[in-house]
Amino acid sequence: MKNGSLKVMLAHIPVKIGQPMENAKNHIEQMKSANADNVNLLLFSELSLTGYTCADLFLTSDLIAESHRAIDSLINESKPLDVIAIVGAPMLINGALYNCAIVIYKGKILGIVPKSHIPNYRHNYESRYFASGLNLPGNITVSALGDDVQFGTRLLFTCRNMKEFTFGIEISHDMLYPISPSASHSIAGANLICNLAANAIHAGESDRIRRSVTANSERLQCAYLYSSGSQGESTTDLYYSSDKIIVAMDRALCDNARTLTGIIDLQEIAGIRRNESIYSSVVDSDYSYIEFEMKEYSLPVEPKSKTPFLPQGGEIEDFLSEVFEIQTMGLIRRMEAANASSLVIGISGGLDSTLSLLVCYNAMKKAGLTTDKIHAVTMPCFGTTKKSYKNGHELMELIGCNSIEIDIKDAVTDGLKMIEHDFSPDTTYENAQARQRAMLLMNIANKYGSIVVGTSDLSEIAIGFSTYGGDHMSMYNVNSSIPKTTVREIIRNYANQCDNPSLADVLHDIADAPISPELLPINDDGEQEQVTENIVGNYEIIDFILYHQIKFGFSKEKIIRMLKATFHDDFTDETIENTAKSYFRRFYANQFKRSCMPDGIKAMEISLSPRGSLRLPSDL
Repeated sequence: MKNGSLKVMLAHIPVKIGQPMENAKNHIEQMKSANADNVNLLLFSELSLTGYTCADLFLTSDLIAESHRAIDSLINESKPLDVIAIVGAPMLINGALYNCAIVIYKGKILGIVPKSHIPNYRHNYESRYFASGLNLPGNITVSALGDDVQFGTRLLFTCRNMKEFTFGIEISHDMLYPISPSASHSIAGANLICNLAANAIHAGESDRIRRSVTANSERLQCAYLYSSGSQGESTTDLYYSSDKIIVAMDRALCDNARTLTGIIDLQEIAGIRRNESIYSSVVDSDYSYIEFEMKEYSLPVEPKSKTPFLPQGGEIEDFLSEVFEIQTMGLIRRMEAANASSLVIGISGGLDSTLSLLVCYNAMKKAGLTTDKIHAVTMPCFGTTKKSYKNGHELMELIGCNSIEIDIKDAVTDGLKMIEHDFSPDTTYENAQARQRAMLLMNIANKYGSIVVGTSDLSEIAIGFSTYGGDHMSMYNVNSSIPKTTVREIIRNYANQCDNPSLADVLHDIADAPISPELLPINDDGEQEQVTENIVGNYEIIDFILYHQIKFGFSKEKIIRMLKATFHDDFTDETIENTAKSYFRRFYANQFKRSCMPDGIKAMEISLSPRGSLRLPSDL
């Protein structure tokens, strides 16, 4: 319950048709088991106390009376339990019979929700037995088992001590209607939808249900629980599915196990809704909000994907190719707008400039221009290593661009002498090299009527790991929404798909090399001892923090807990904590650089551009 985490369970118990009291025993056993497992919400299936296939038994007073007694037994047994149970049963309300979901918690019925859309086509003939909740004038208070209870289709249930935990209910076919109850529930504030179902299926139907559940979760930005029961239902003419699905905003947490449990991060959903501002914060006056309070305890933190920027599945290669294509098309459009037929780019032999050069190369081919219109400039200085120098030159040669080499040691030395610097390798010493390079690139662009293509990636932009007025600046940055870990994967993906073995070898070598700005003097072996990740921390951790901070607005403390659960086999707790501390200090201290960052295409879902994605004061 703490930190926005909610443990849910979908119960799958055998049903005995027309025997509510016998079914109640299995319900109670499942409720006690869920309580022992620290489950917050337990969802049963449609008409779980009687069975869905009772047919004309629903018209008998004996079944209705026994069903009410079964509910009463669940209420009594729930008193010491700290789990919300949502069960399905027929309820006789003011002379009409309804197919209902009954919400039971700590010896009380919190509310009763009737099914809205009663199917009456093909093999469905529910209207023979049940009234529609849509015919009600609104939410009403009814007498149920001796208590006054809220009854209606527009009920939401919300936890006082964890406001993110607000759920609504729809029943089976309700989900399939163009304007479903879940849509109204979500607009009114529900971020969890519970569906009690009993669906007759044929081959392929379960896949359709799964797609519908996933689409609803993504469209409504909510978690969606779908619990259909089958074991024990009549198979006279039909087969009933046992589909059990837990989805959180299109991400399946569990799917069709015997008994399903899952931990849902409701703060993640709340963060998405808050950041994207799709839902109004105004309470819907047509809704009744039923409050309850639950015991607070910490659930184990679930490990997340170590690469949250990448899709989880087999479509990664296609995704990386699509990102690269968006970068390319953005650059082509900027060239058209700037009336430029050539490009200027600085080449270091590192990851970022390599990806930018590949984008330039692809853009030239698509625009029908020759690759010698790419003026690729390598500018060796005090920290340039033999390896990066070699890789940079081989890359430029293989691509066929106009290679320009300018040794900037003398120019930087003169500049440092002008300000009476003692040549100690400090910040001034490093930044003088970066600014000299930026000035030369801008001048070369003026000479050729070109635009300077930037190379800084999203991770560097987040932590401010660039020189203000140096590599921080360009005329158009194609990497501005690509995190460092994804830059590497796009290069590898390009290498795997290209038909030039020599180019592929160079790209793999660049992708596998340690990351370094190469601004400090090299050692006697011509190698660089300045490794970026020794300064700012591991980029896997940095990109993980960046994703969850910007997308969901999570706190530093929560992100650190998630990092420890996800990377416990890779990094010590101390390393994780120090990297997170460094990240947040750097992120807020460097907003002034982002406030004047150059234009750049948003090829992935997160960008830090001050013009459309992140608005923060520079005085942070």
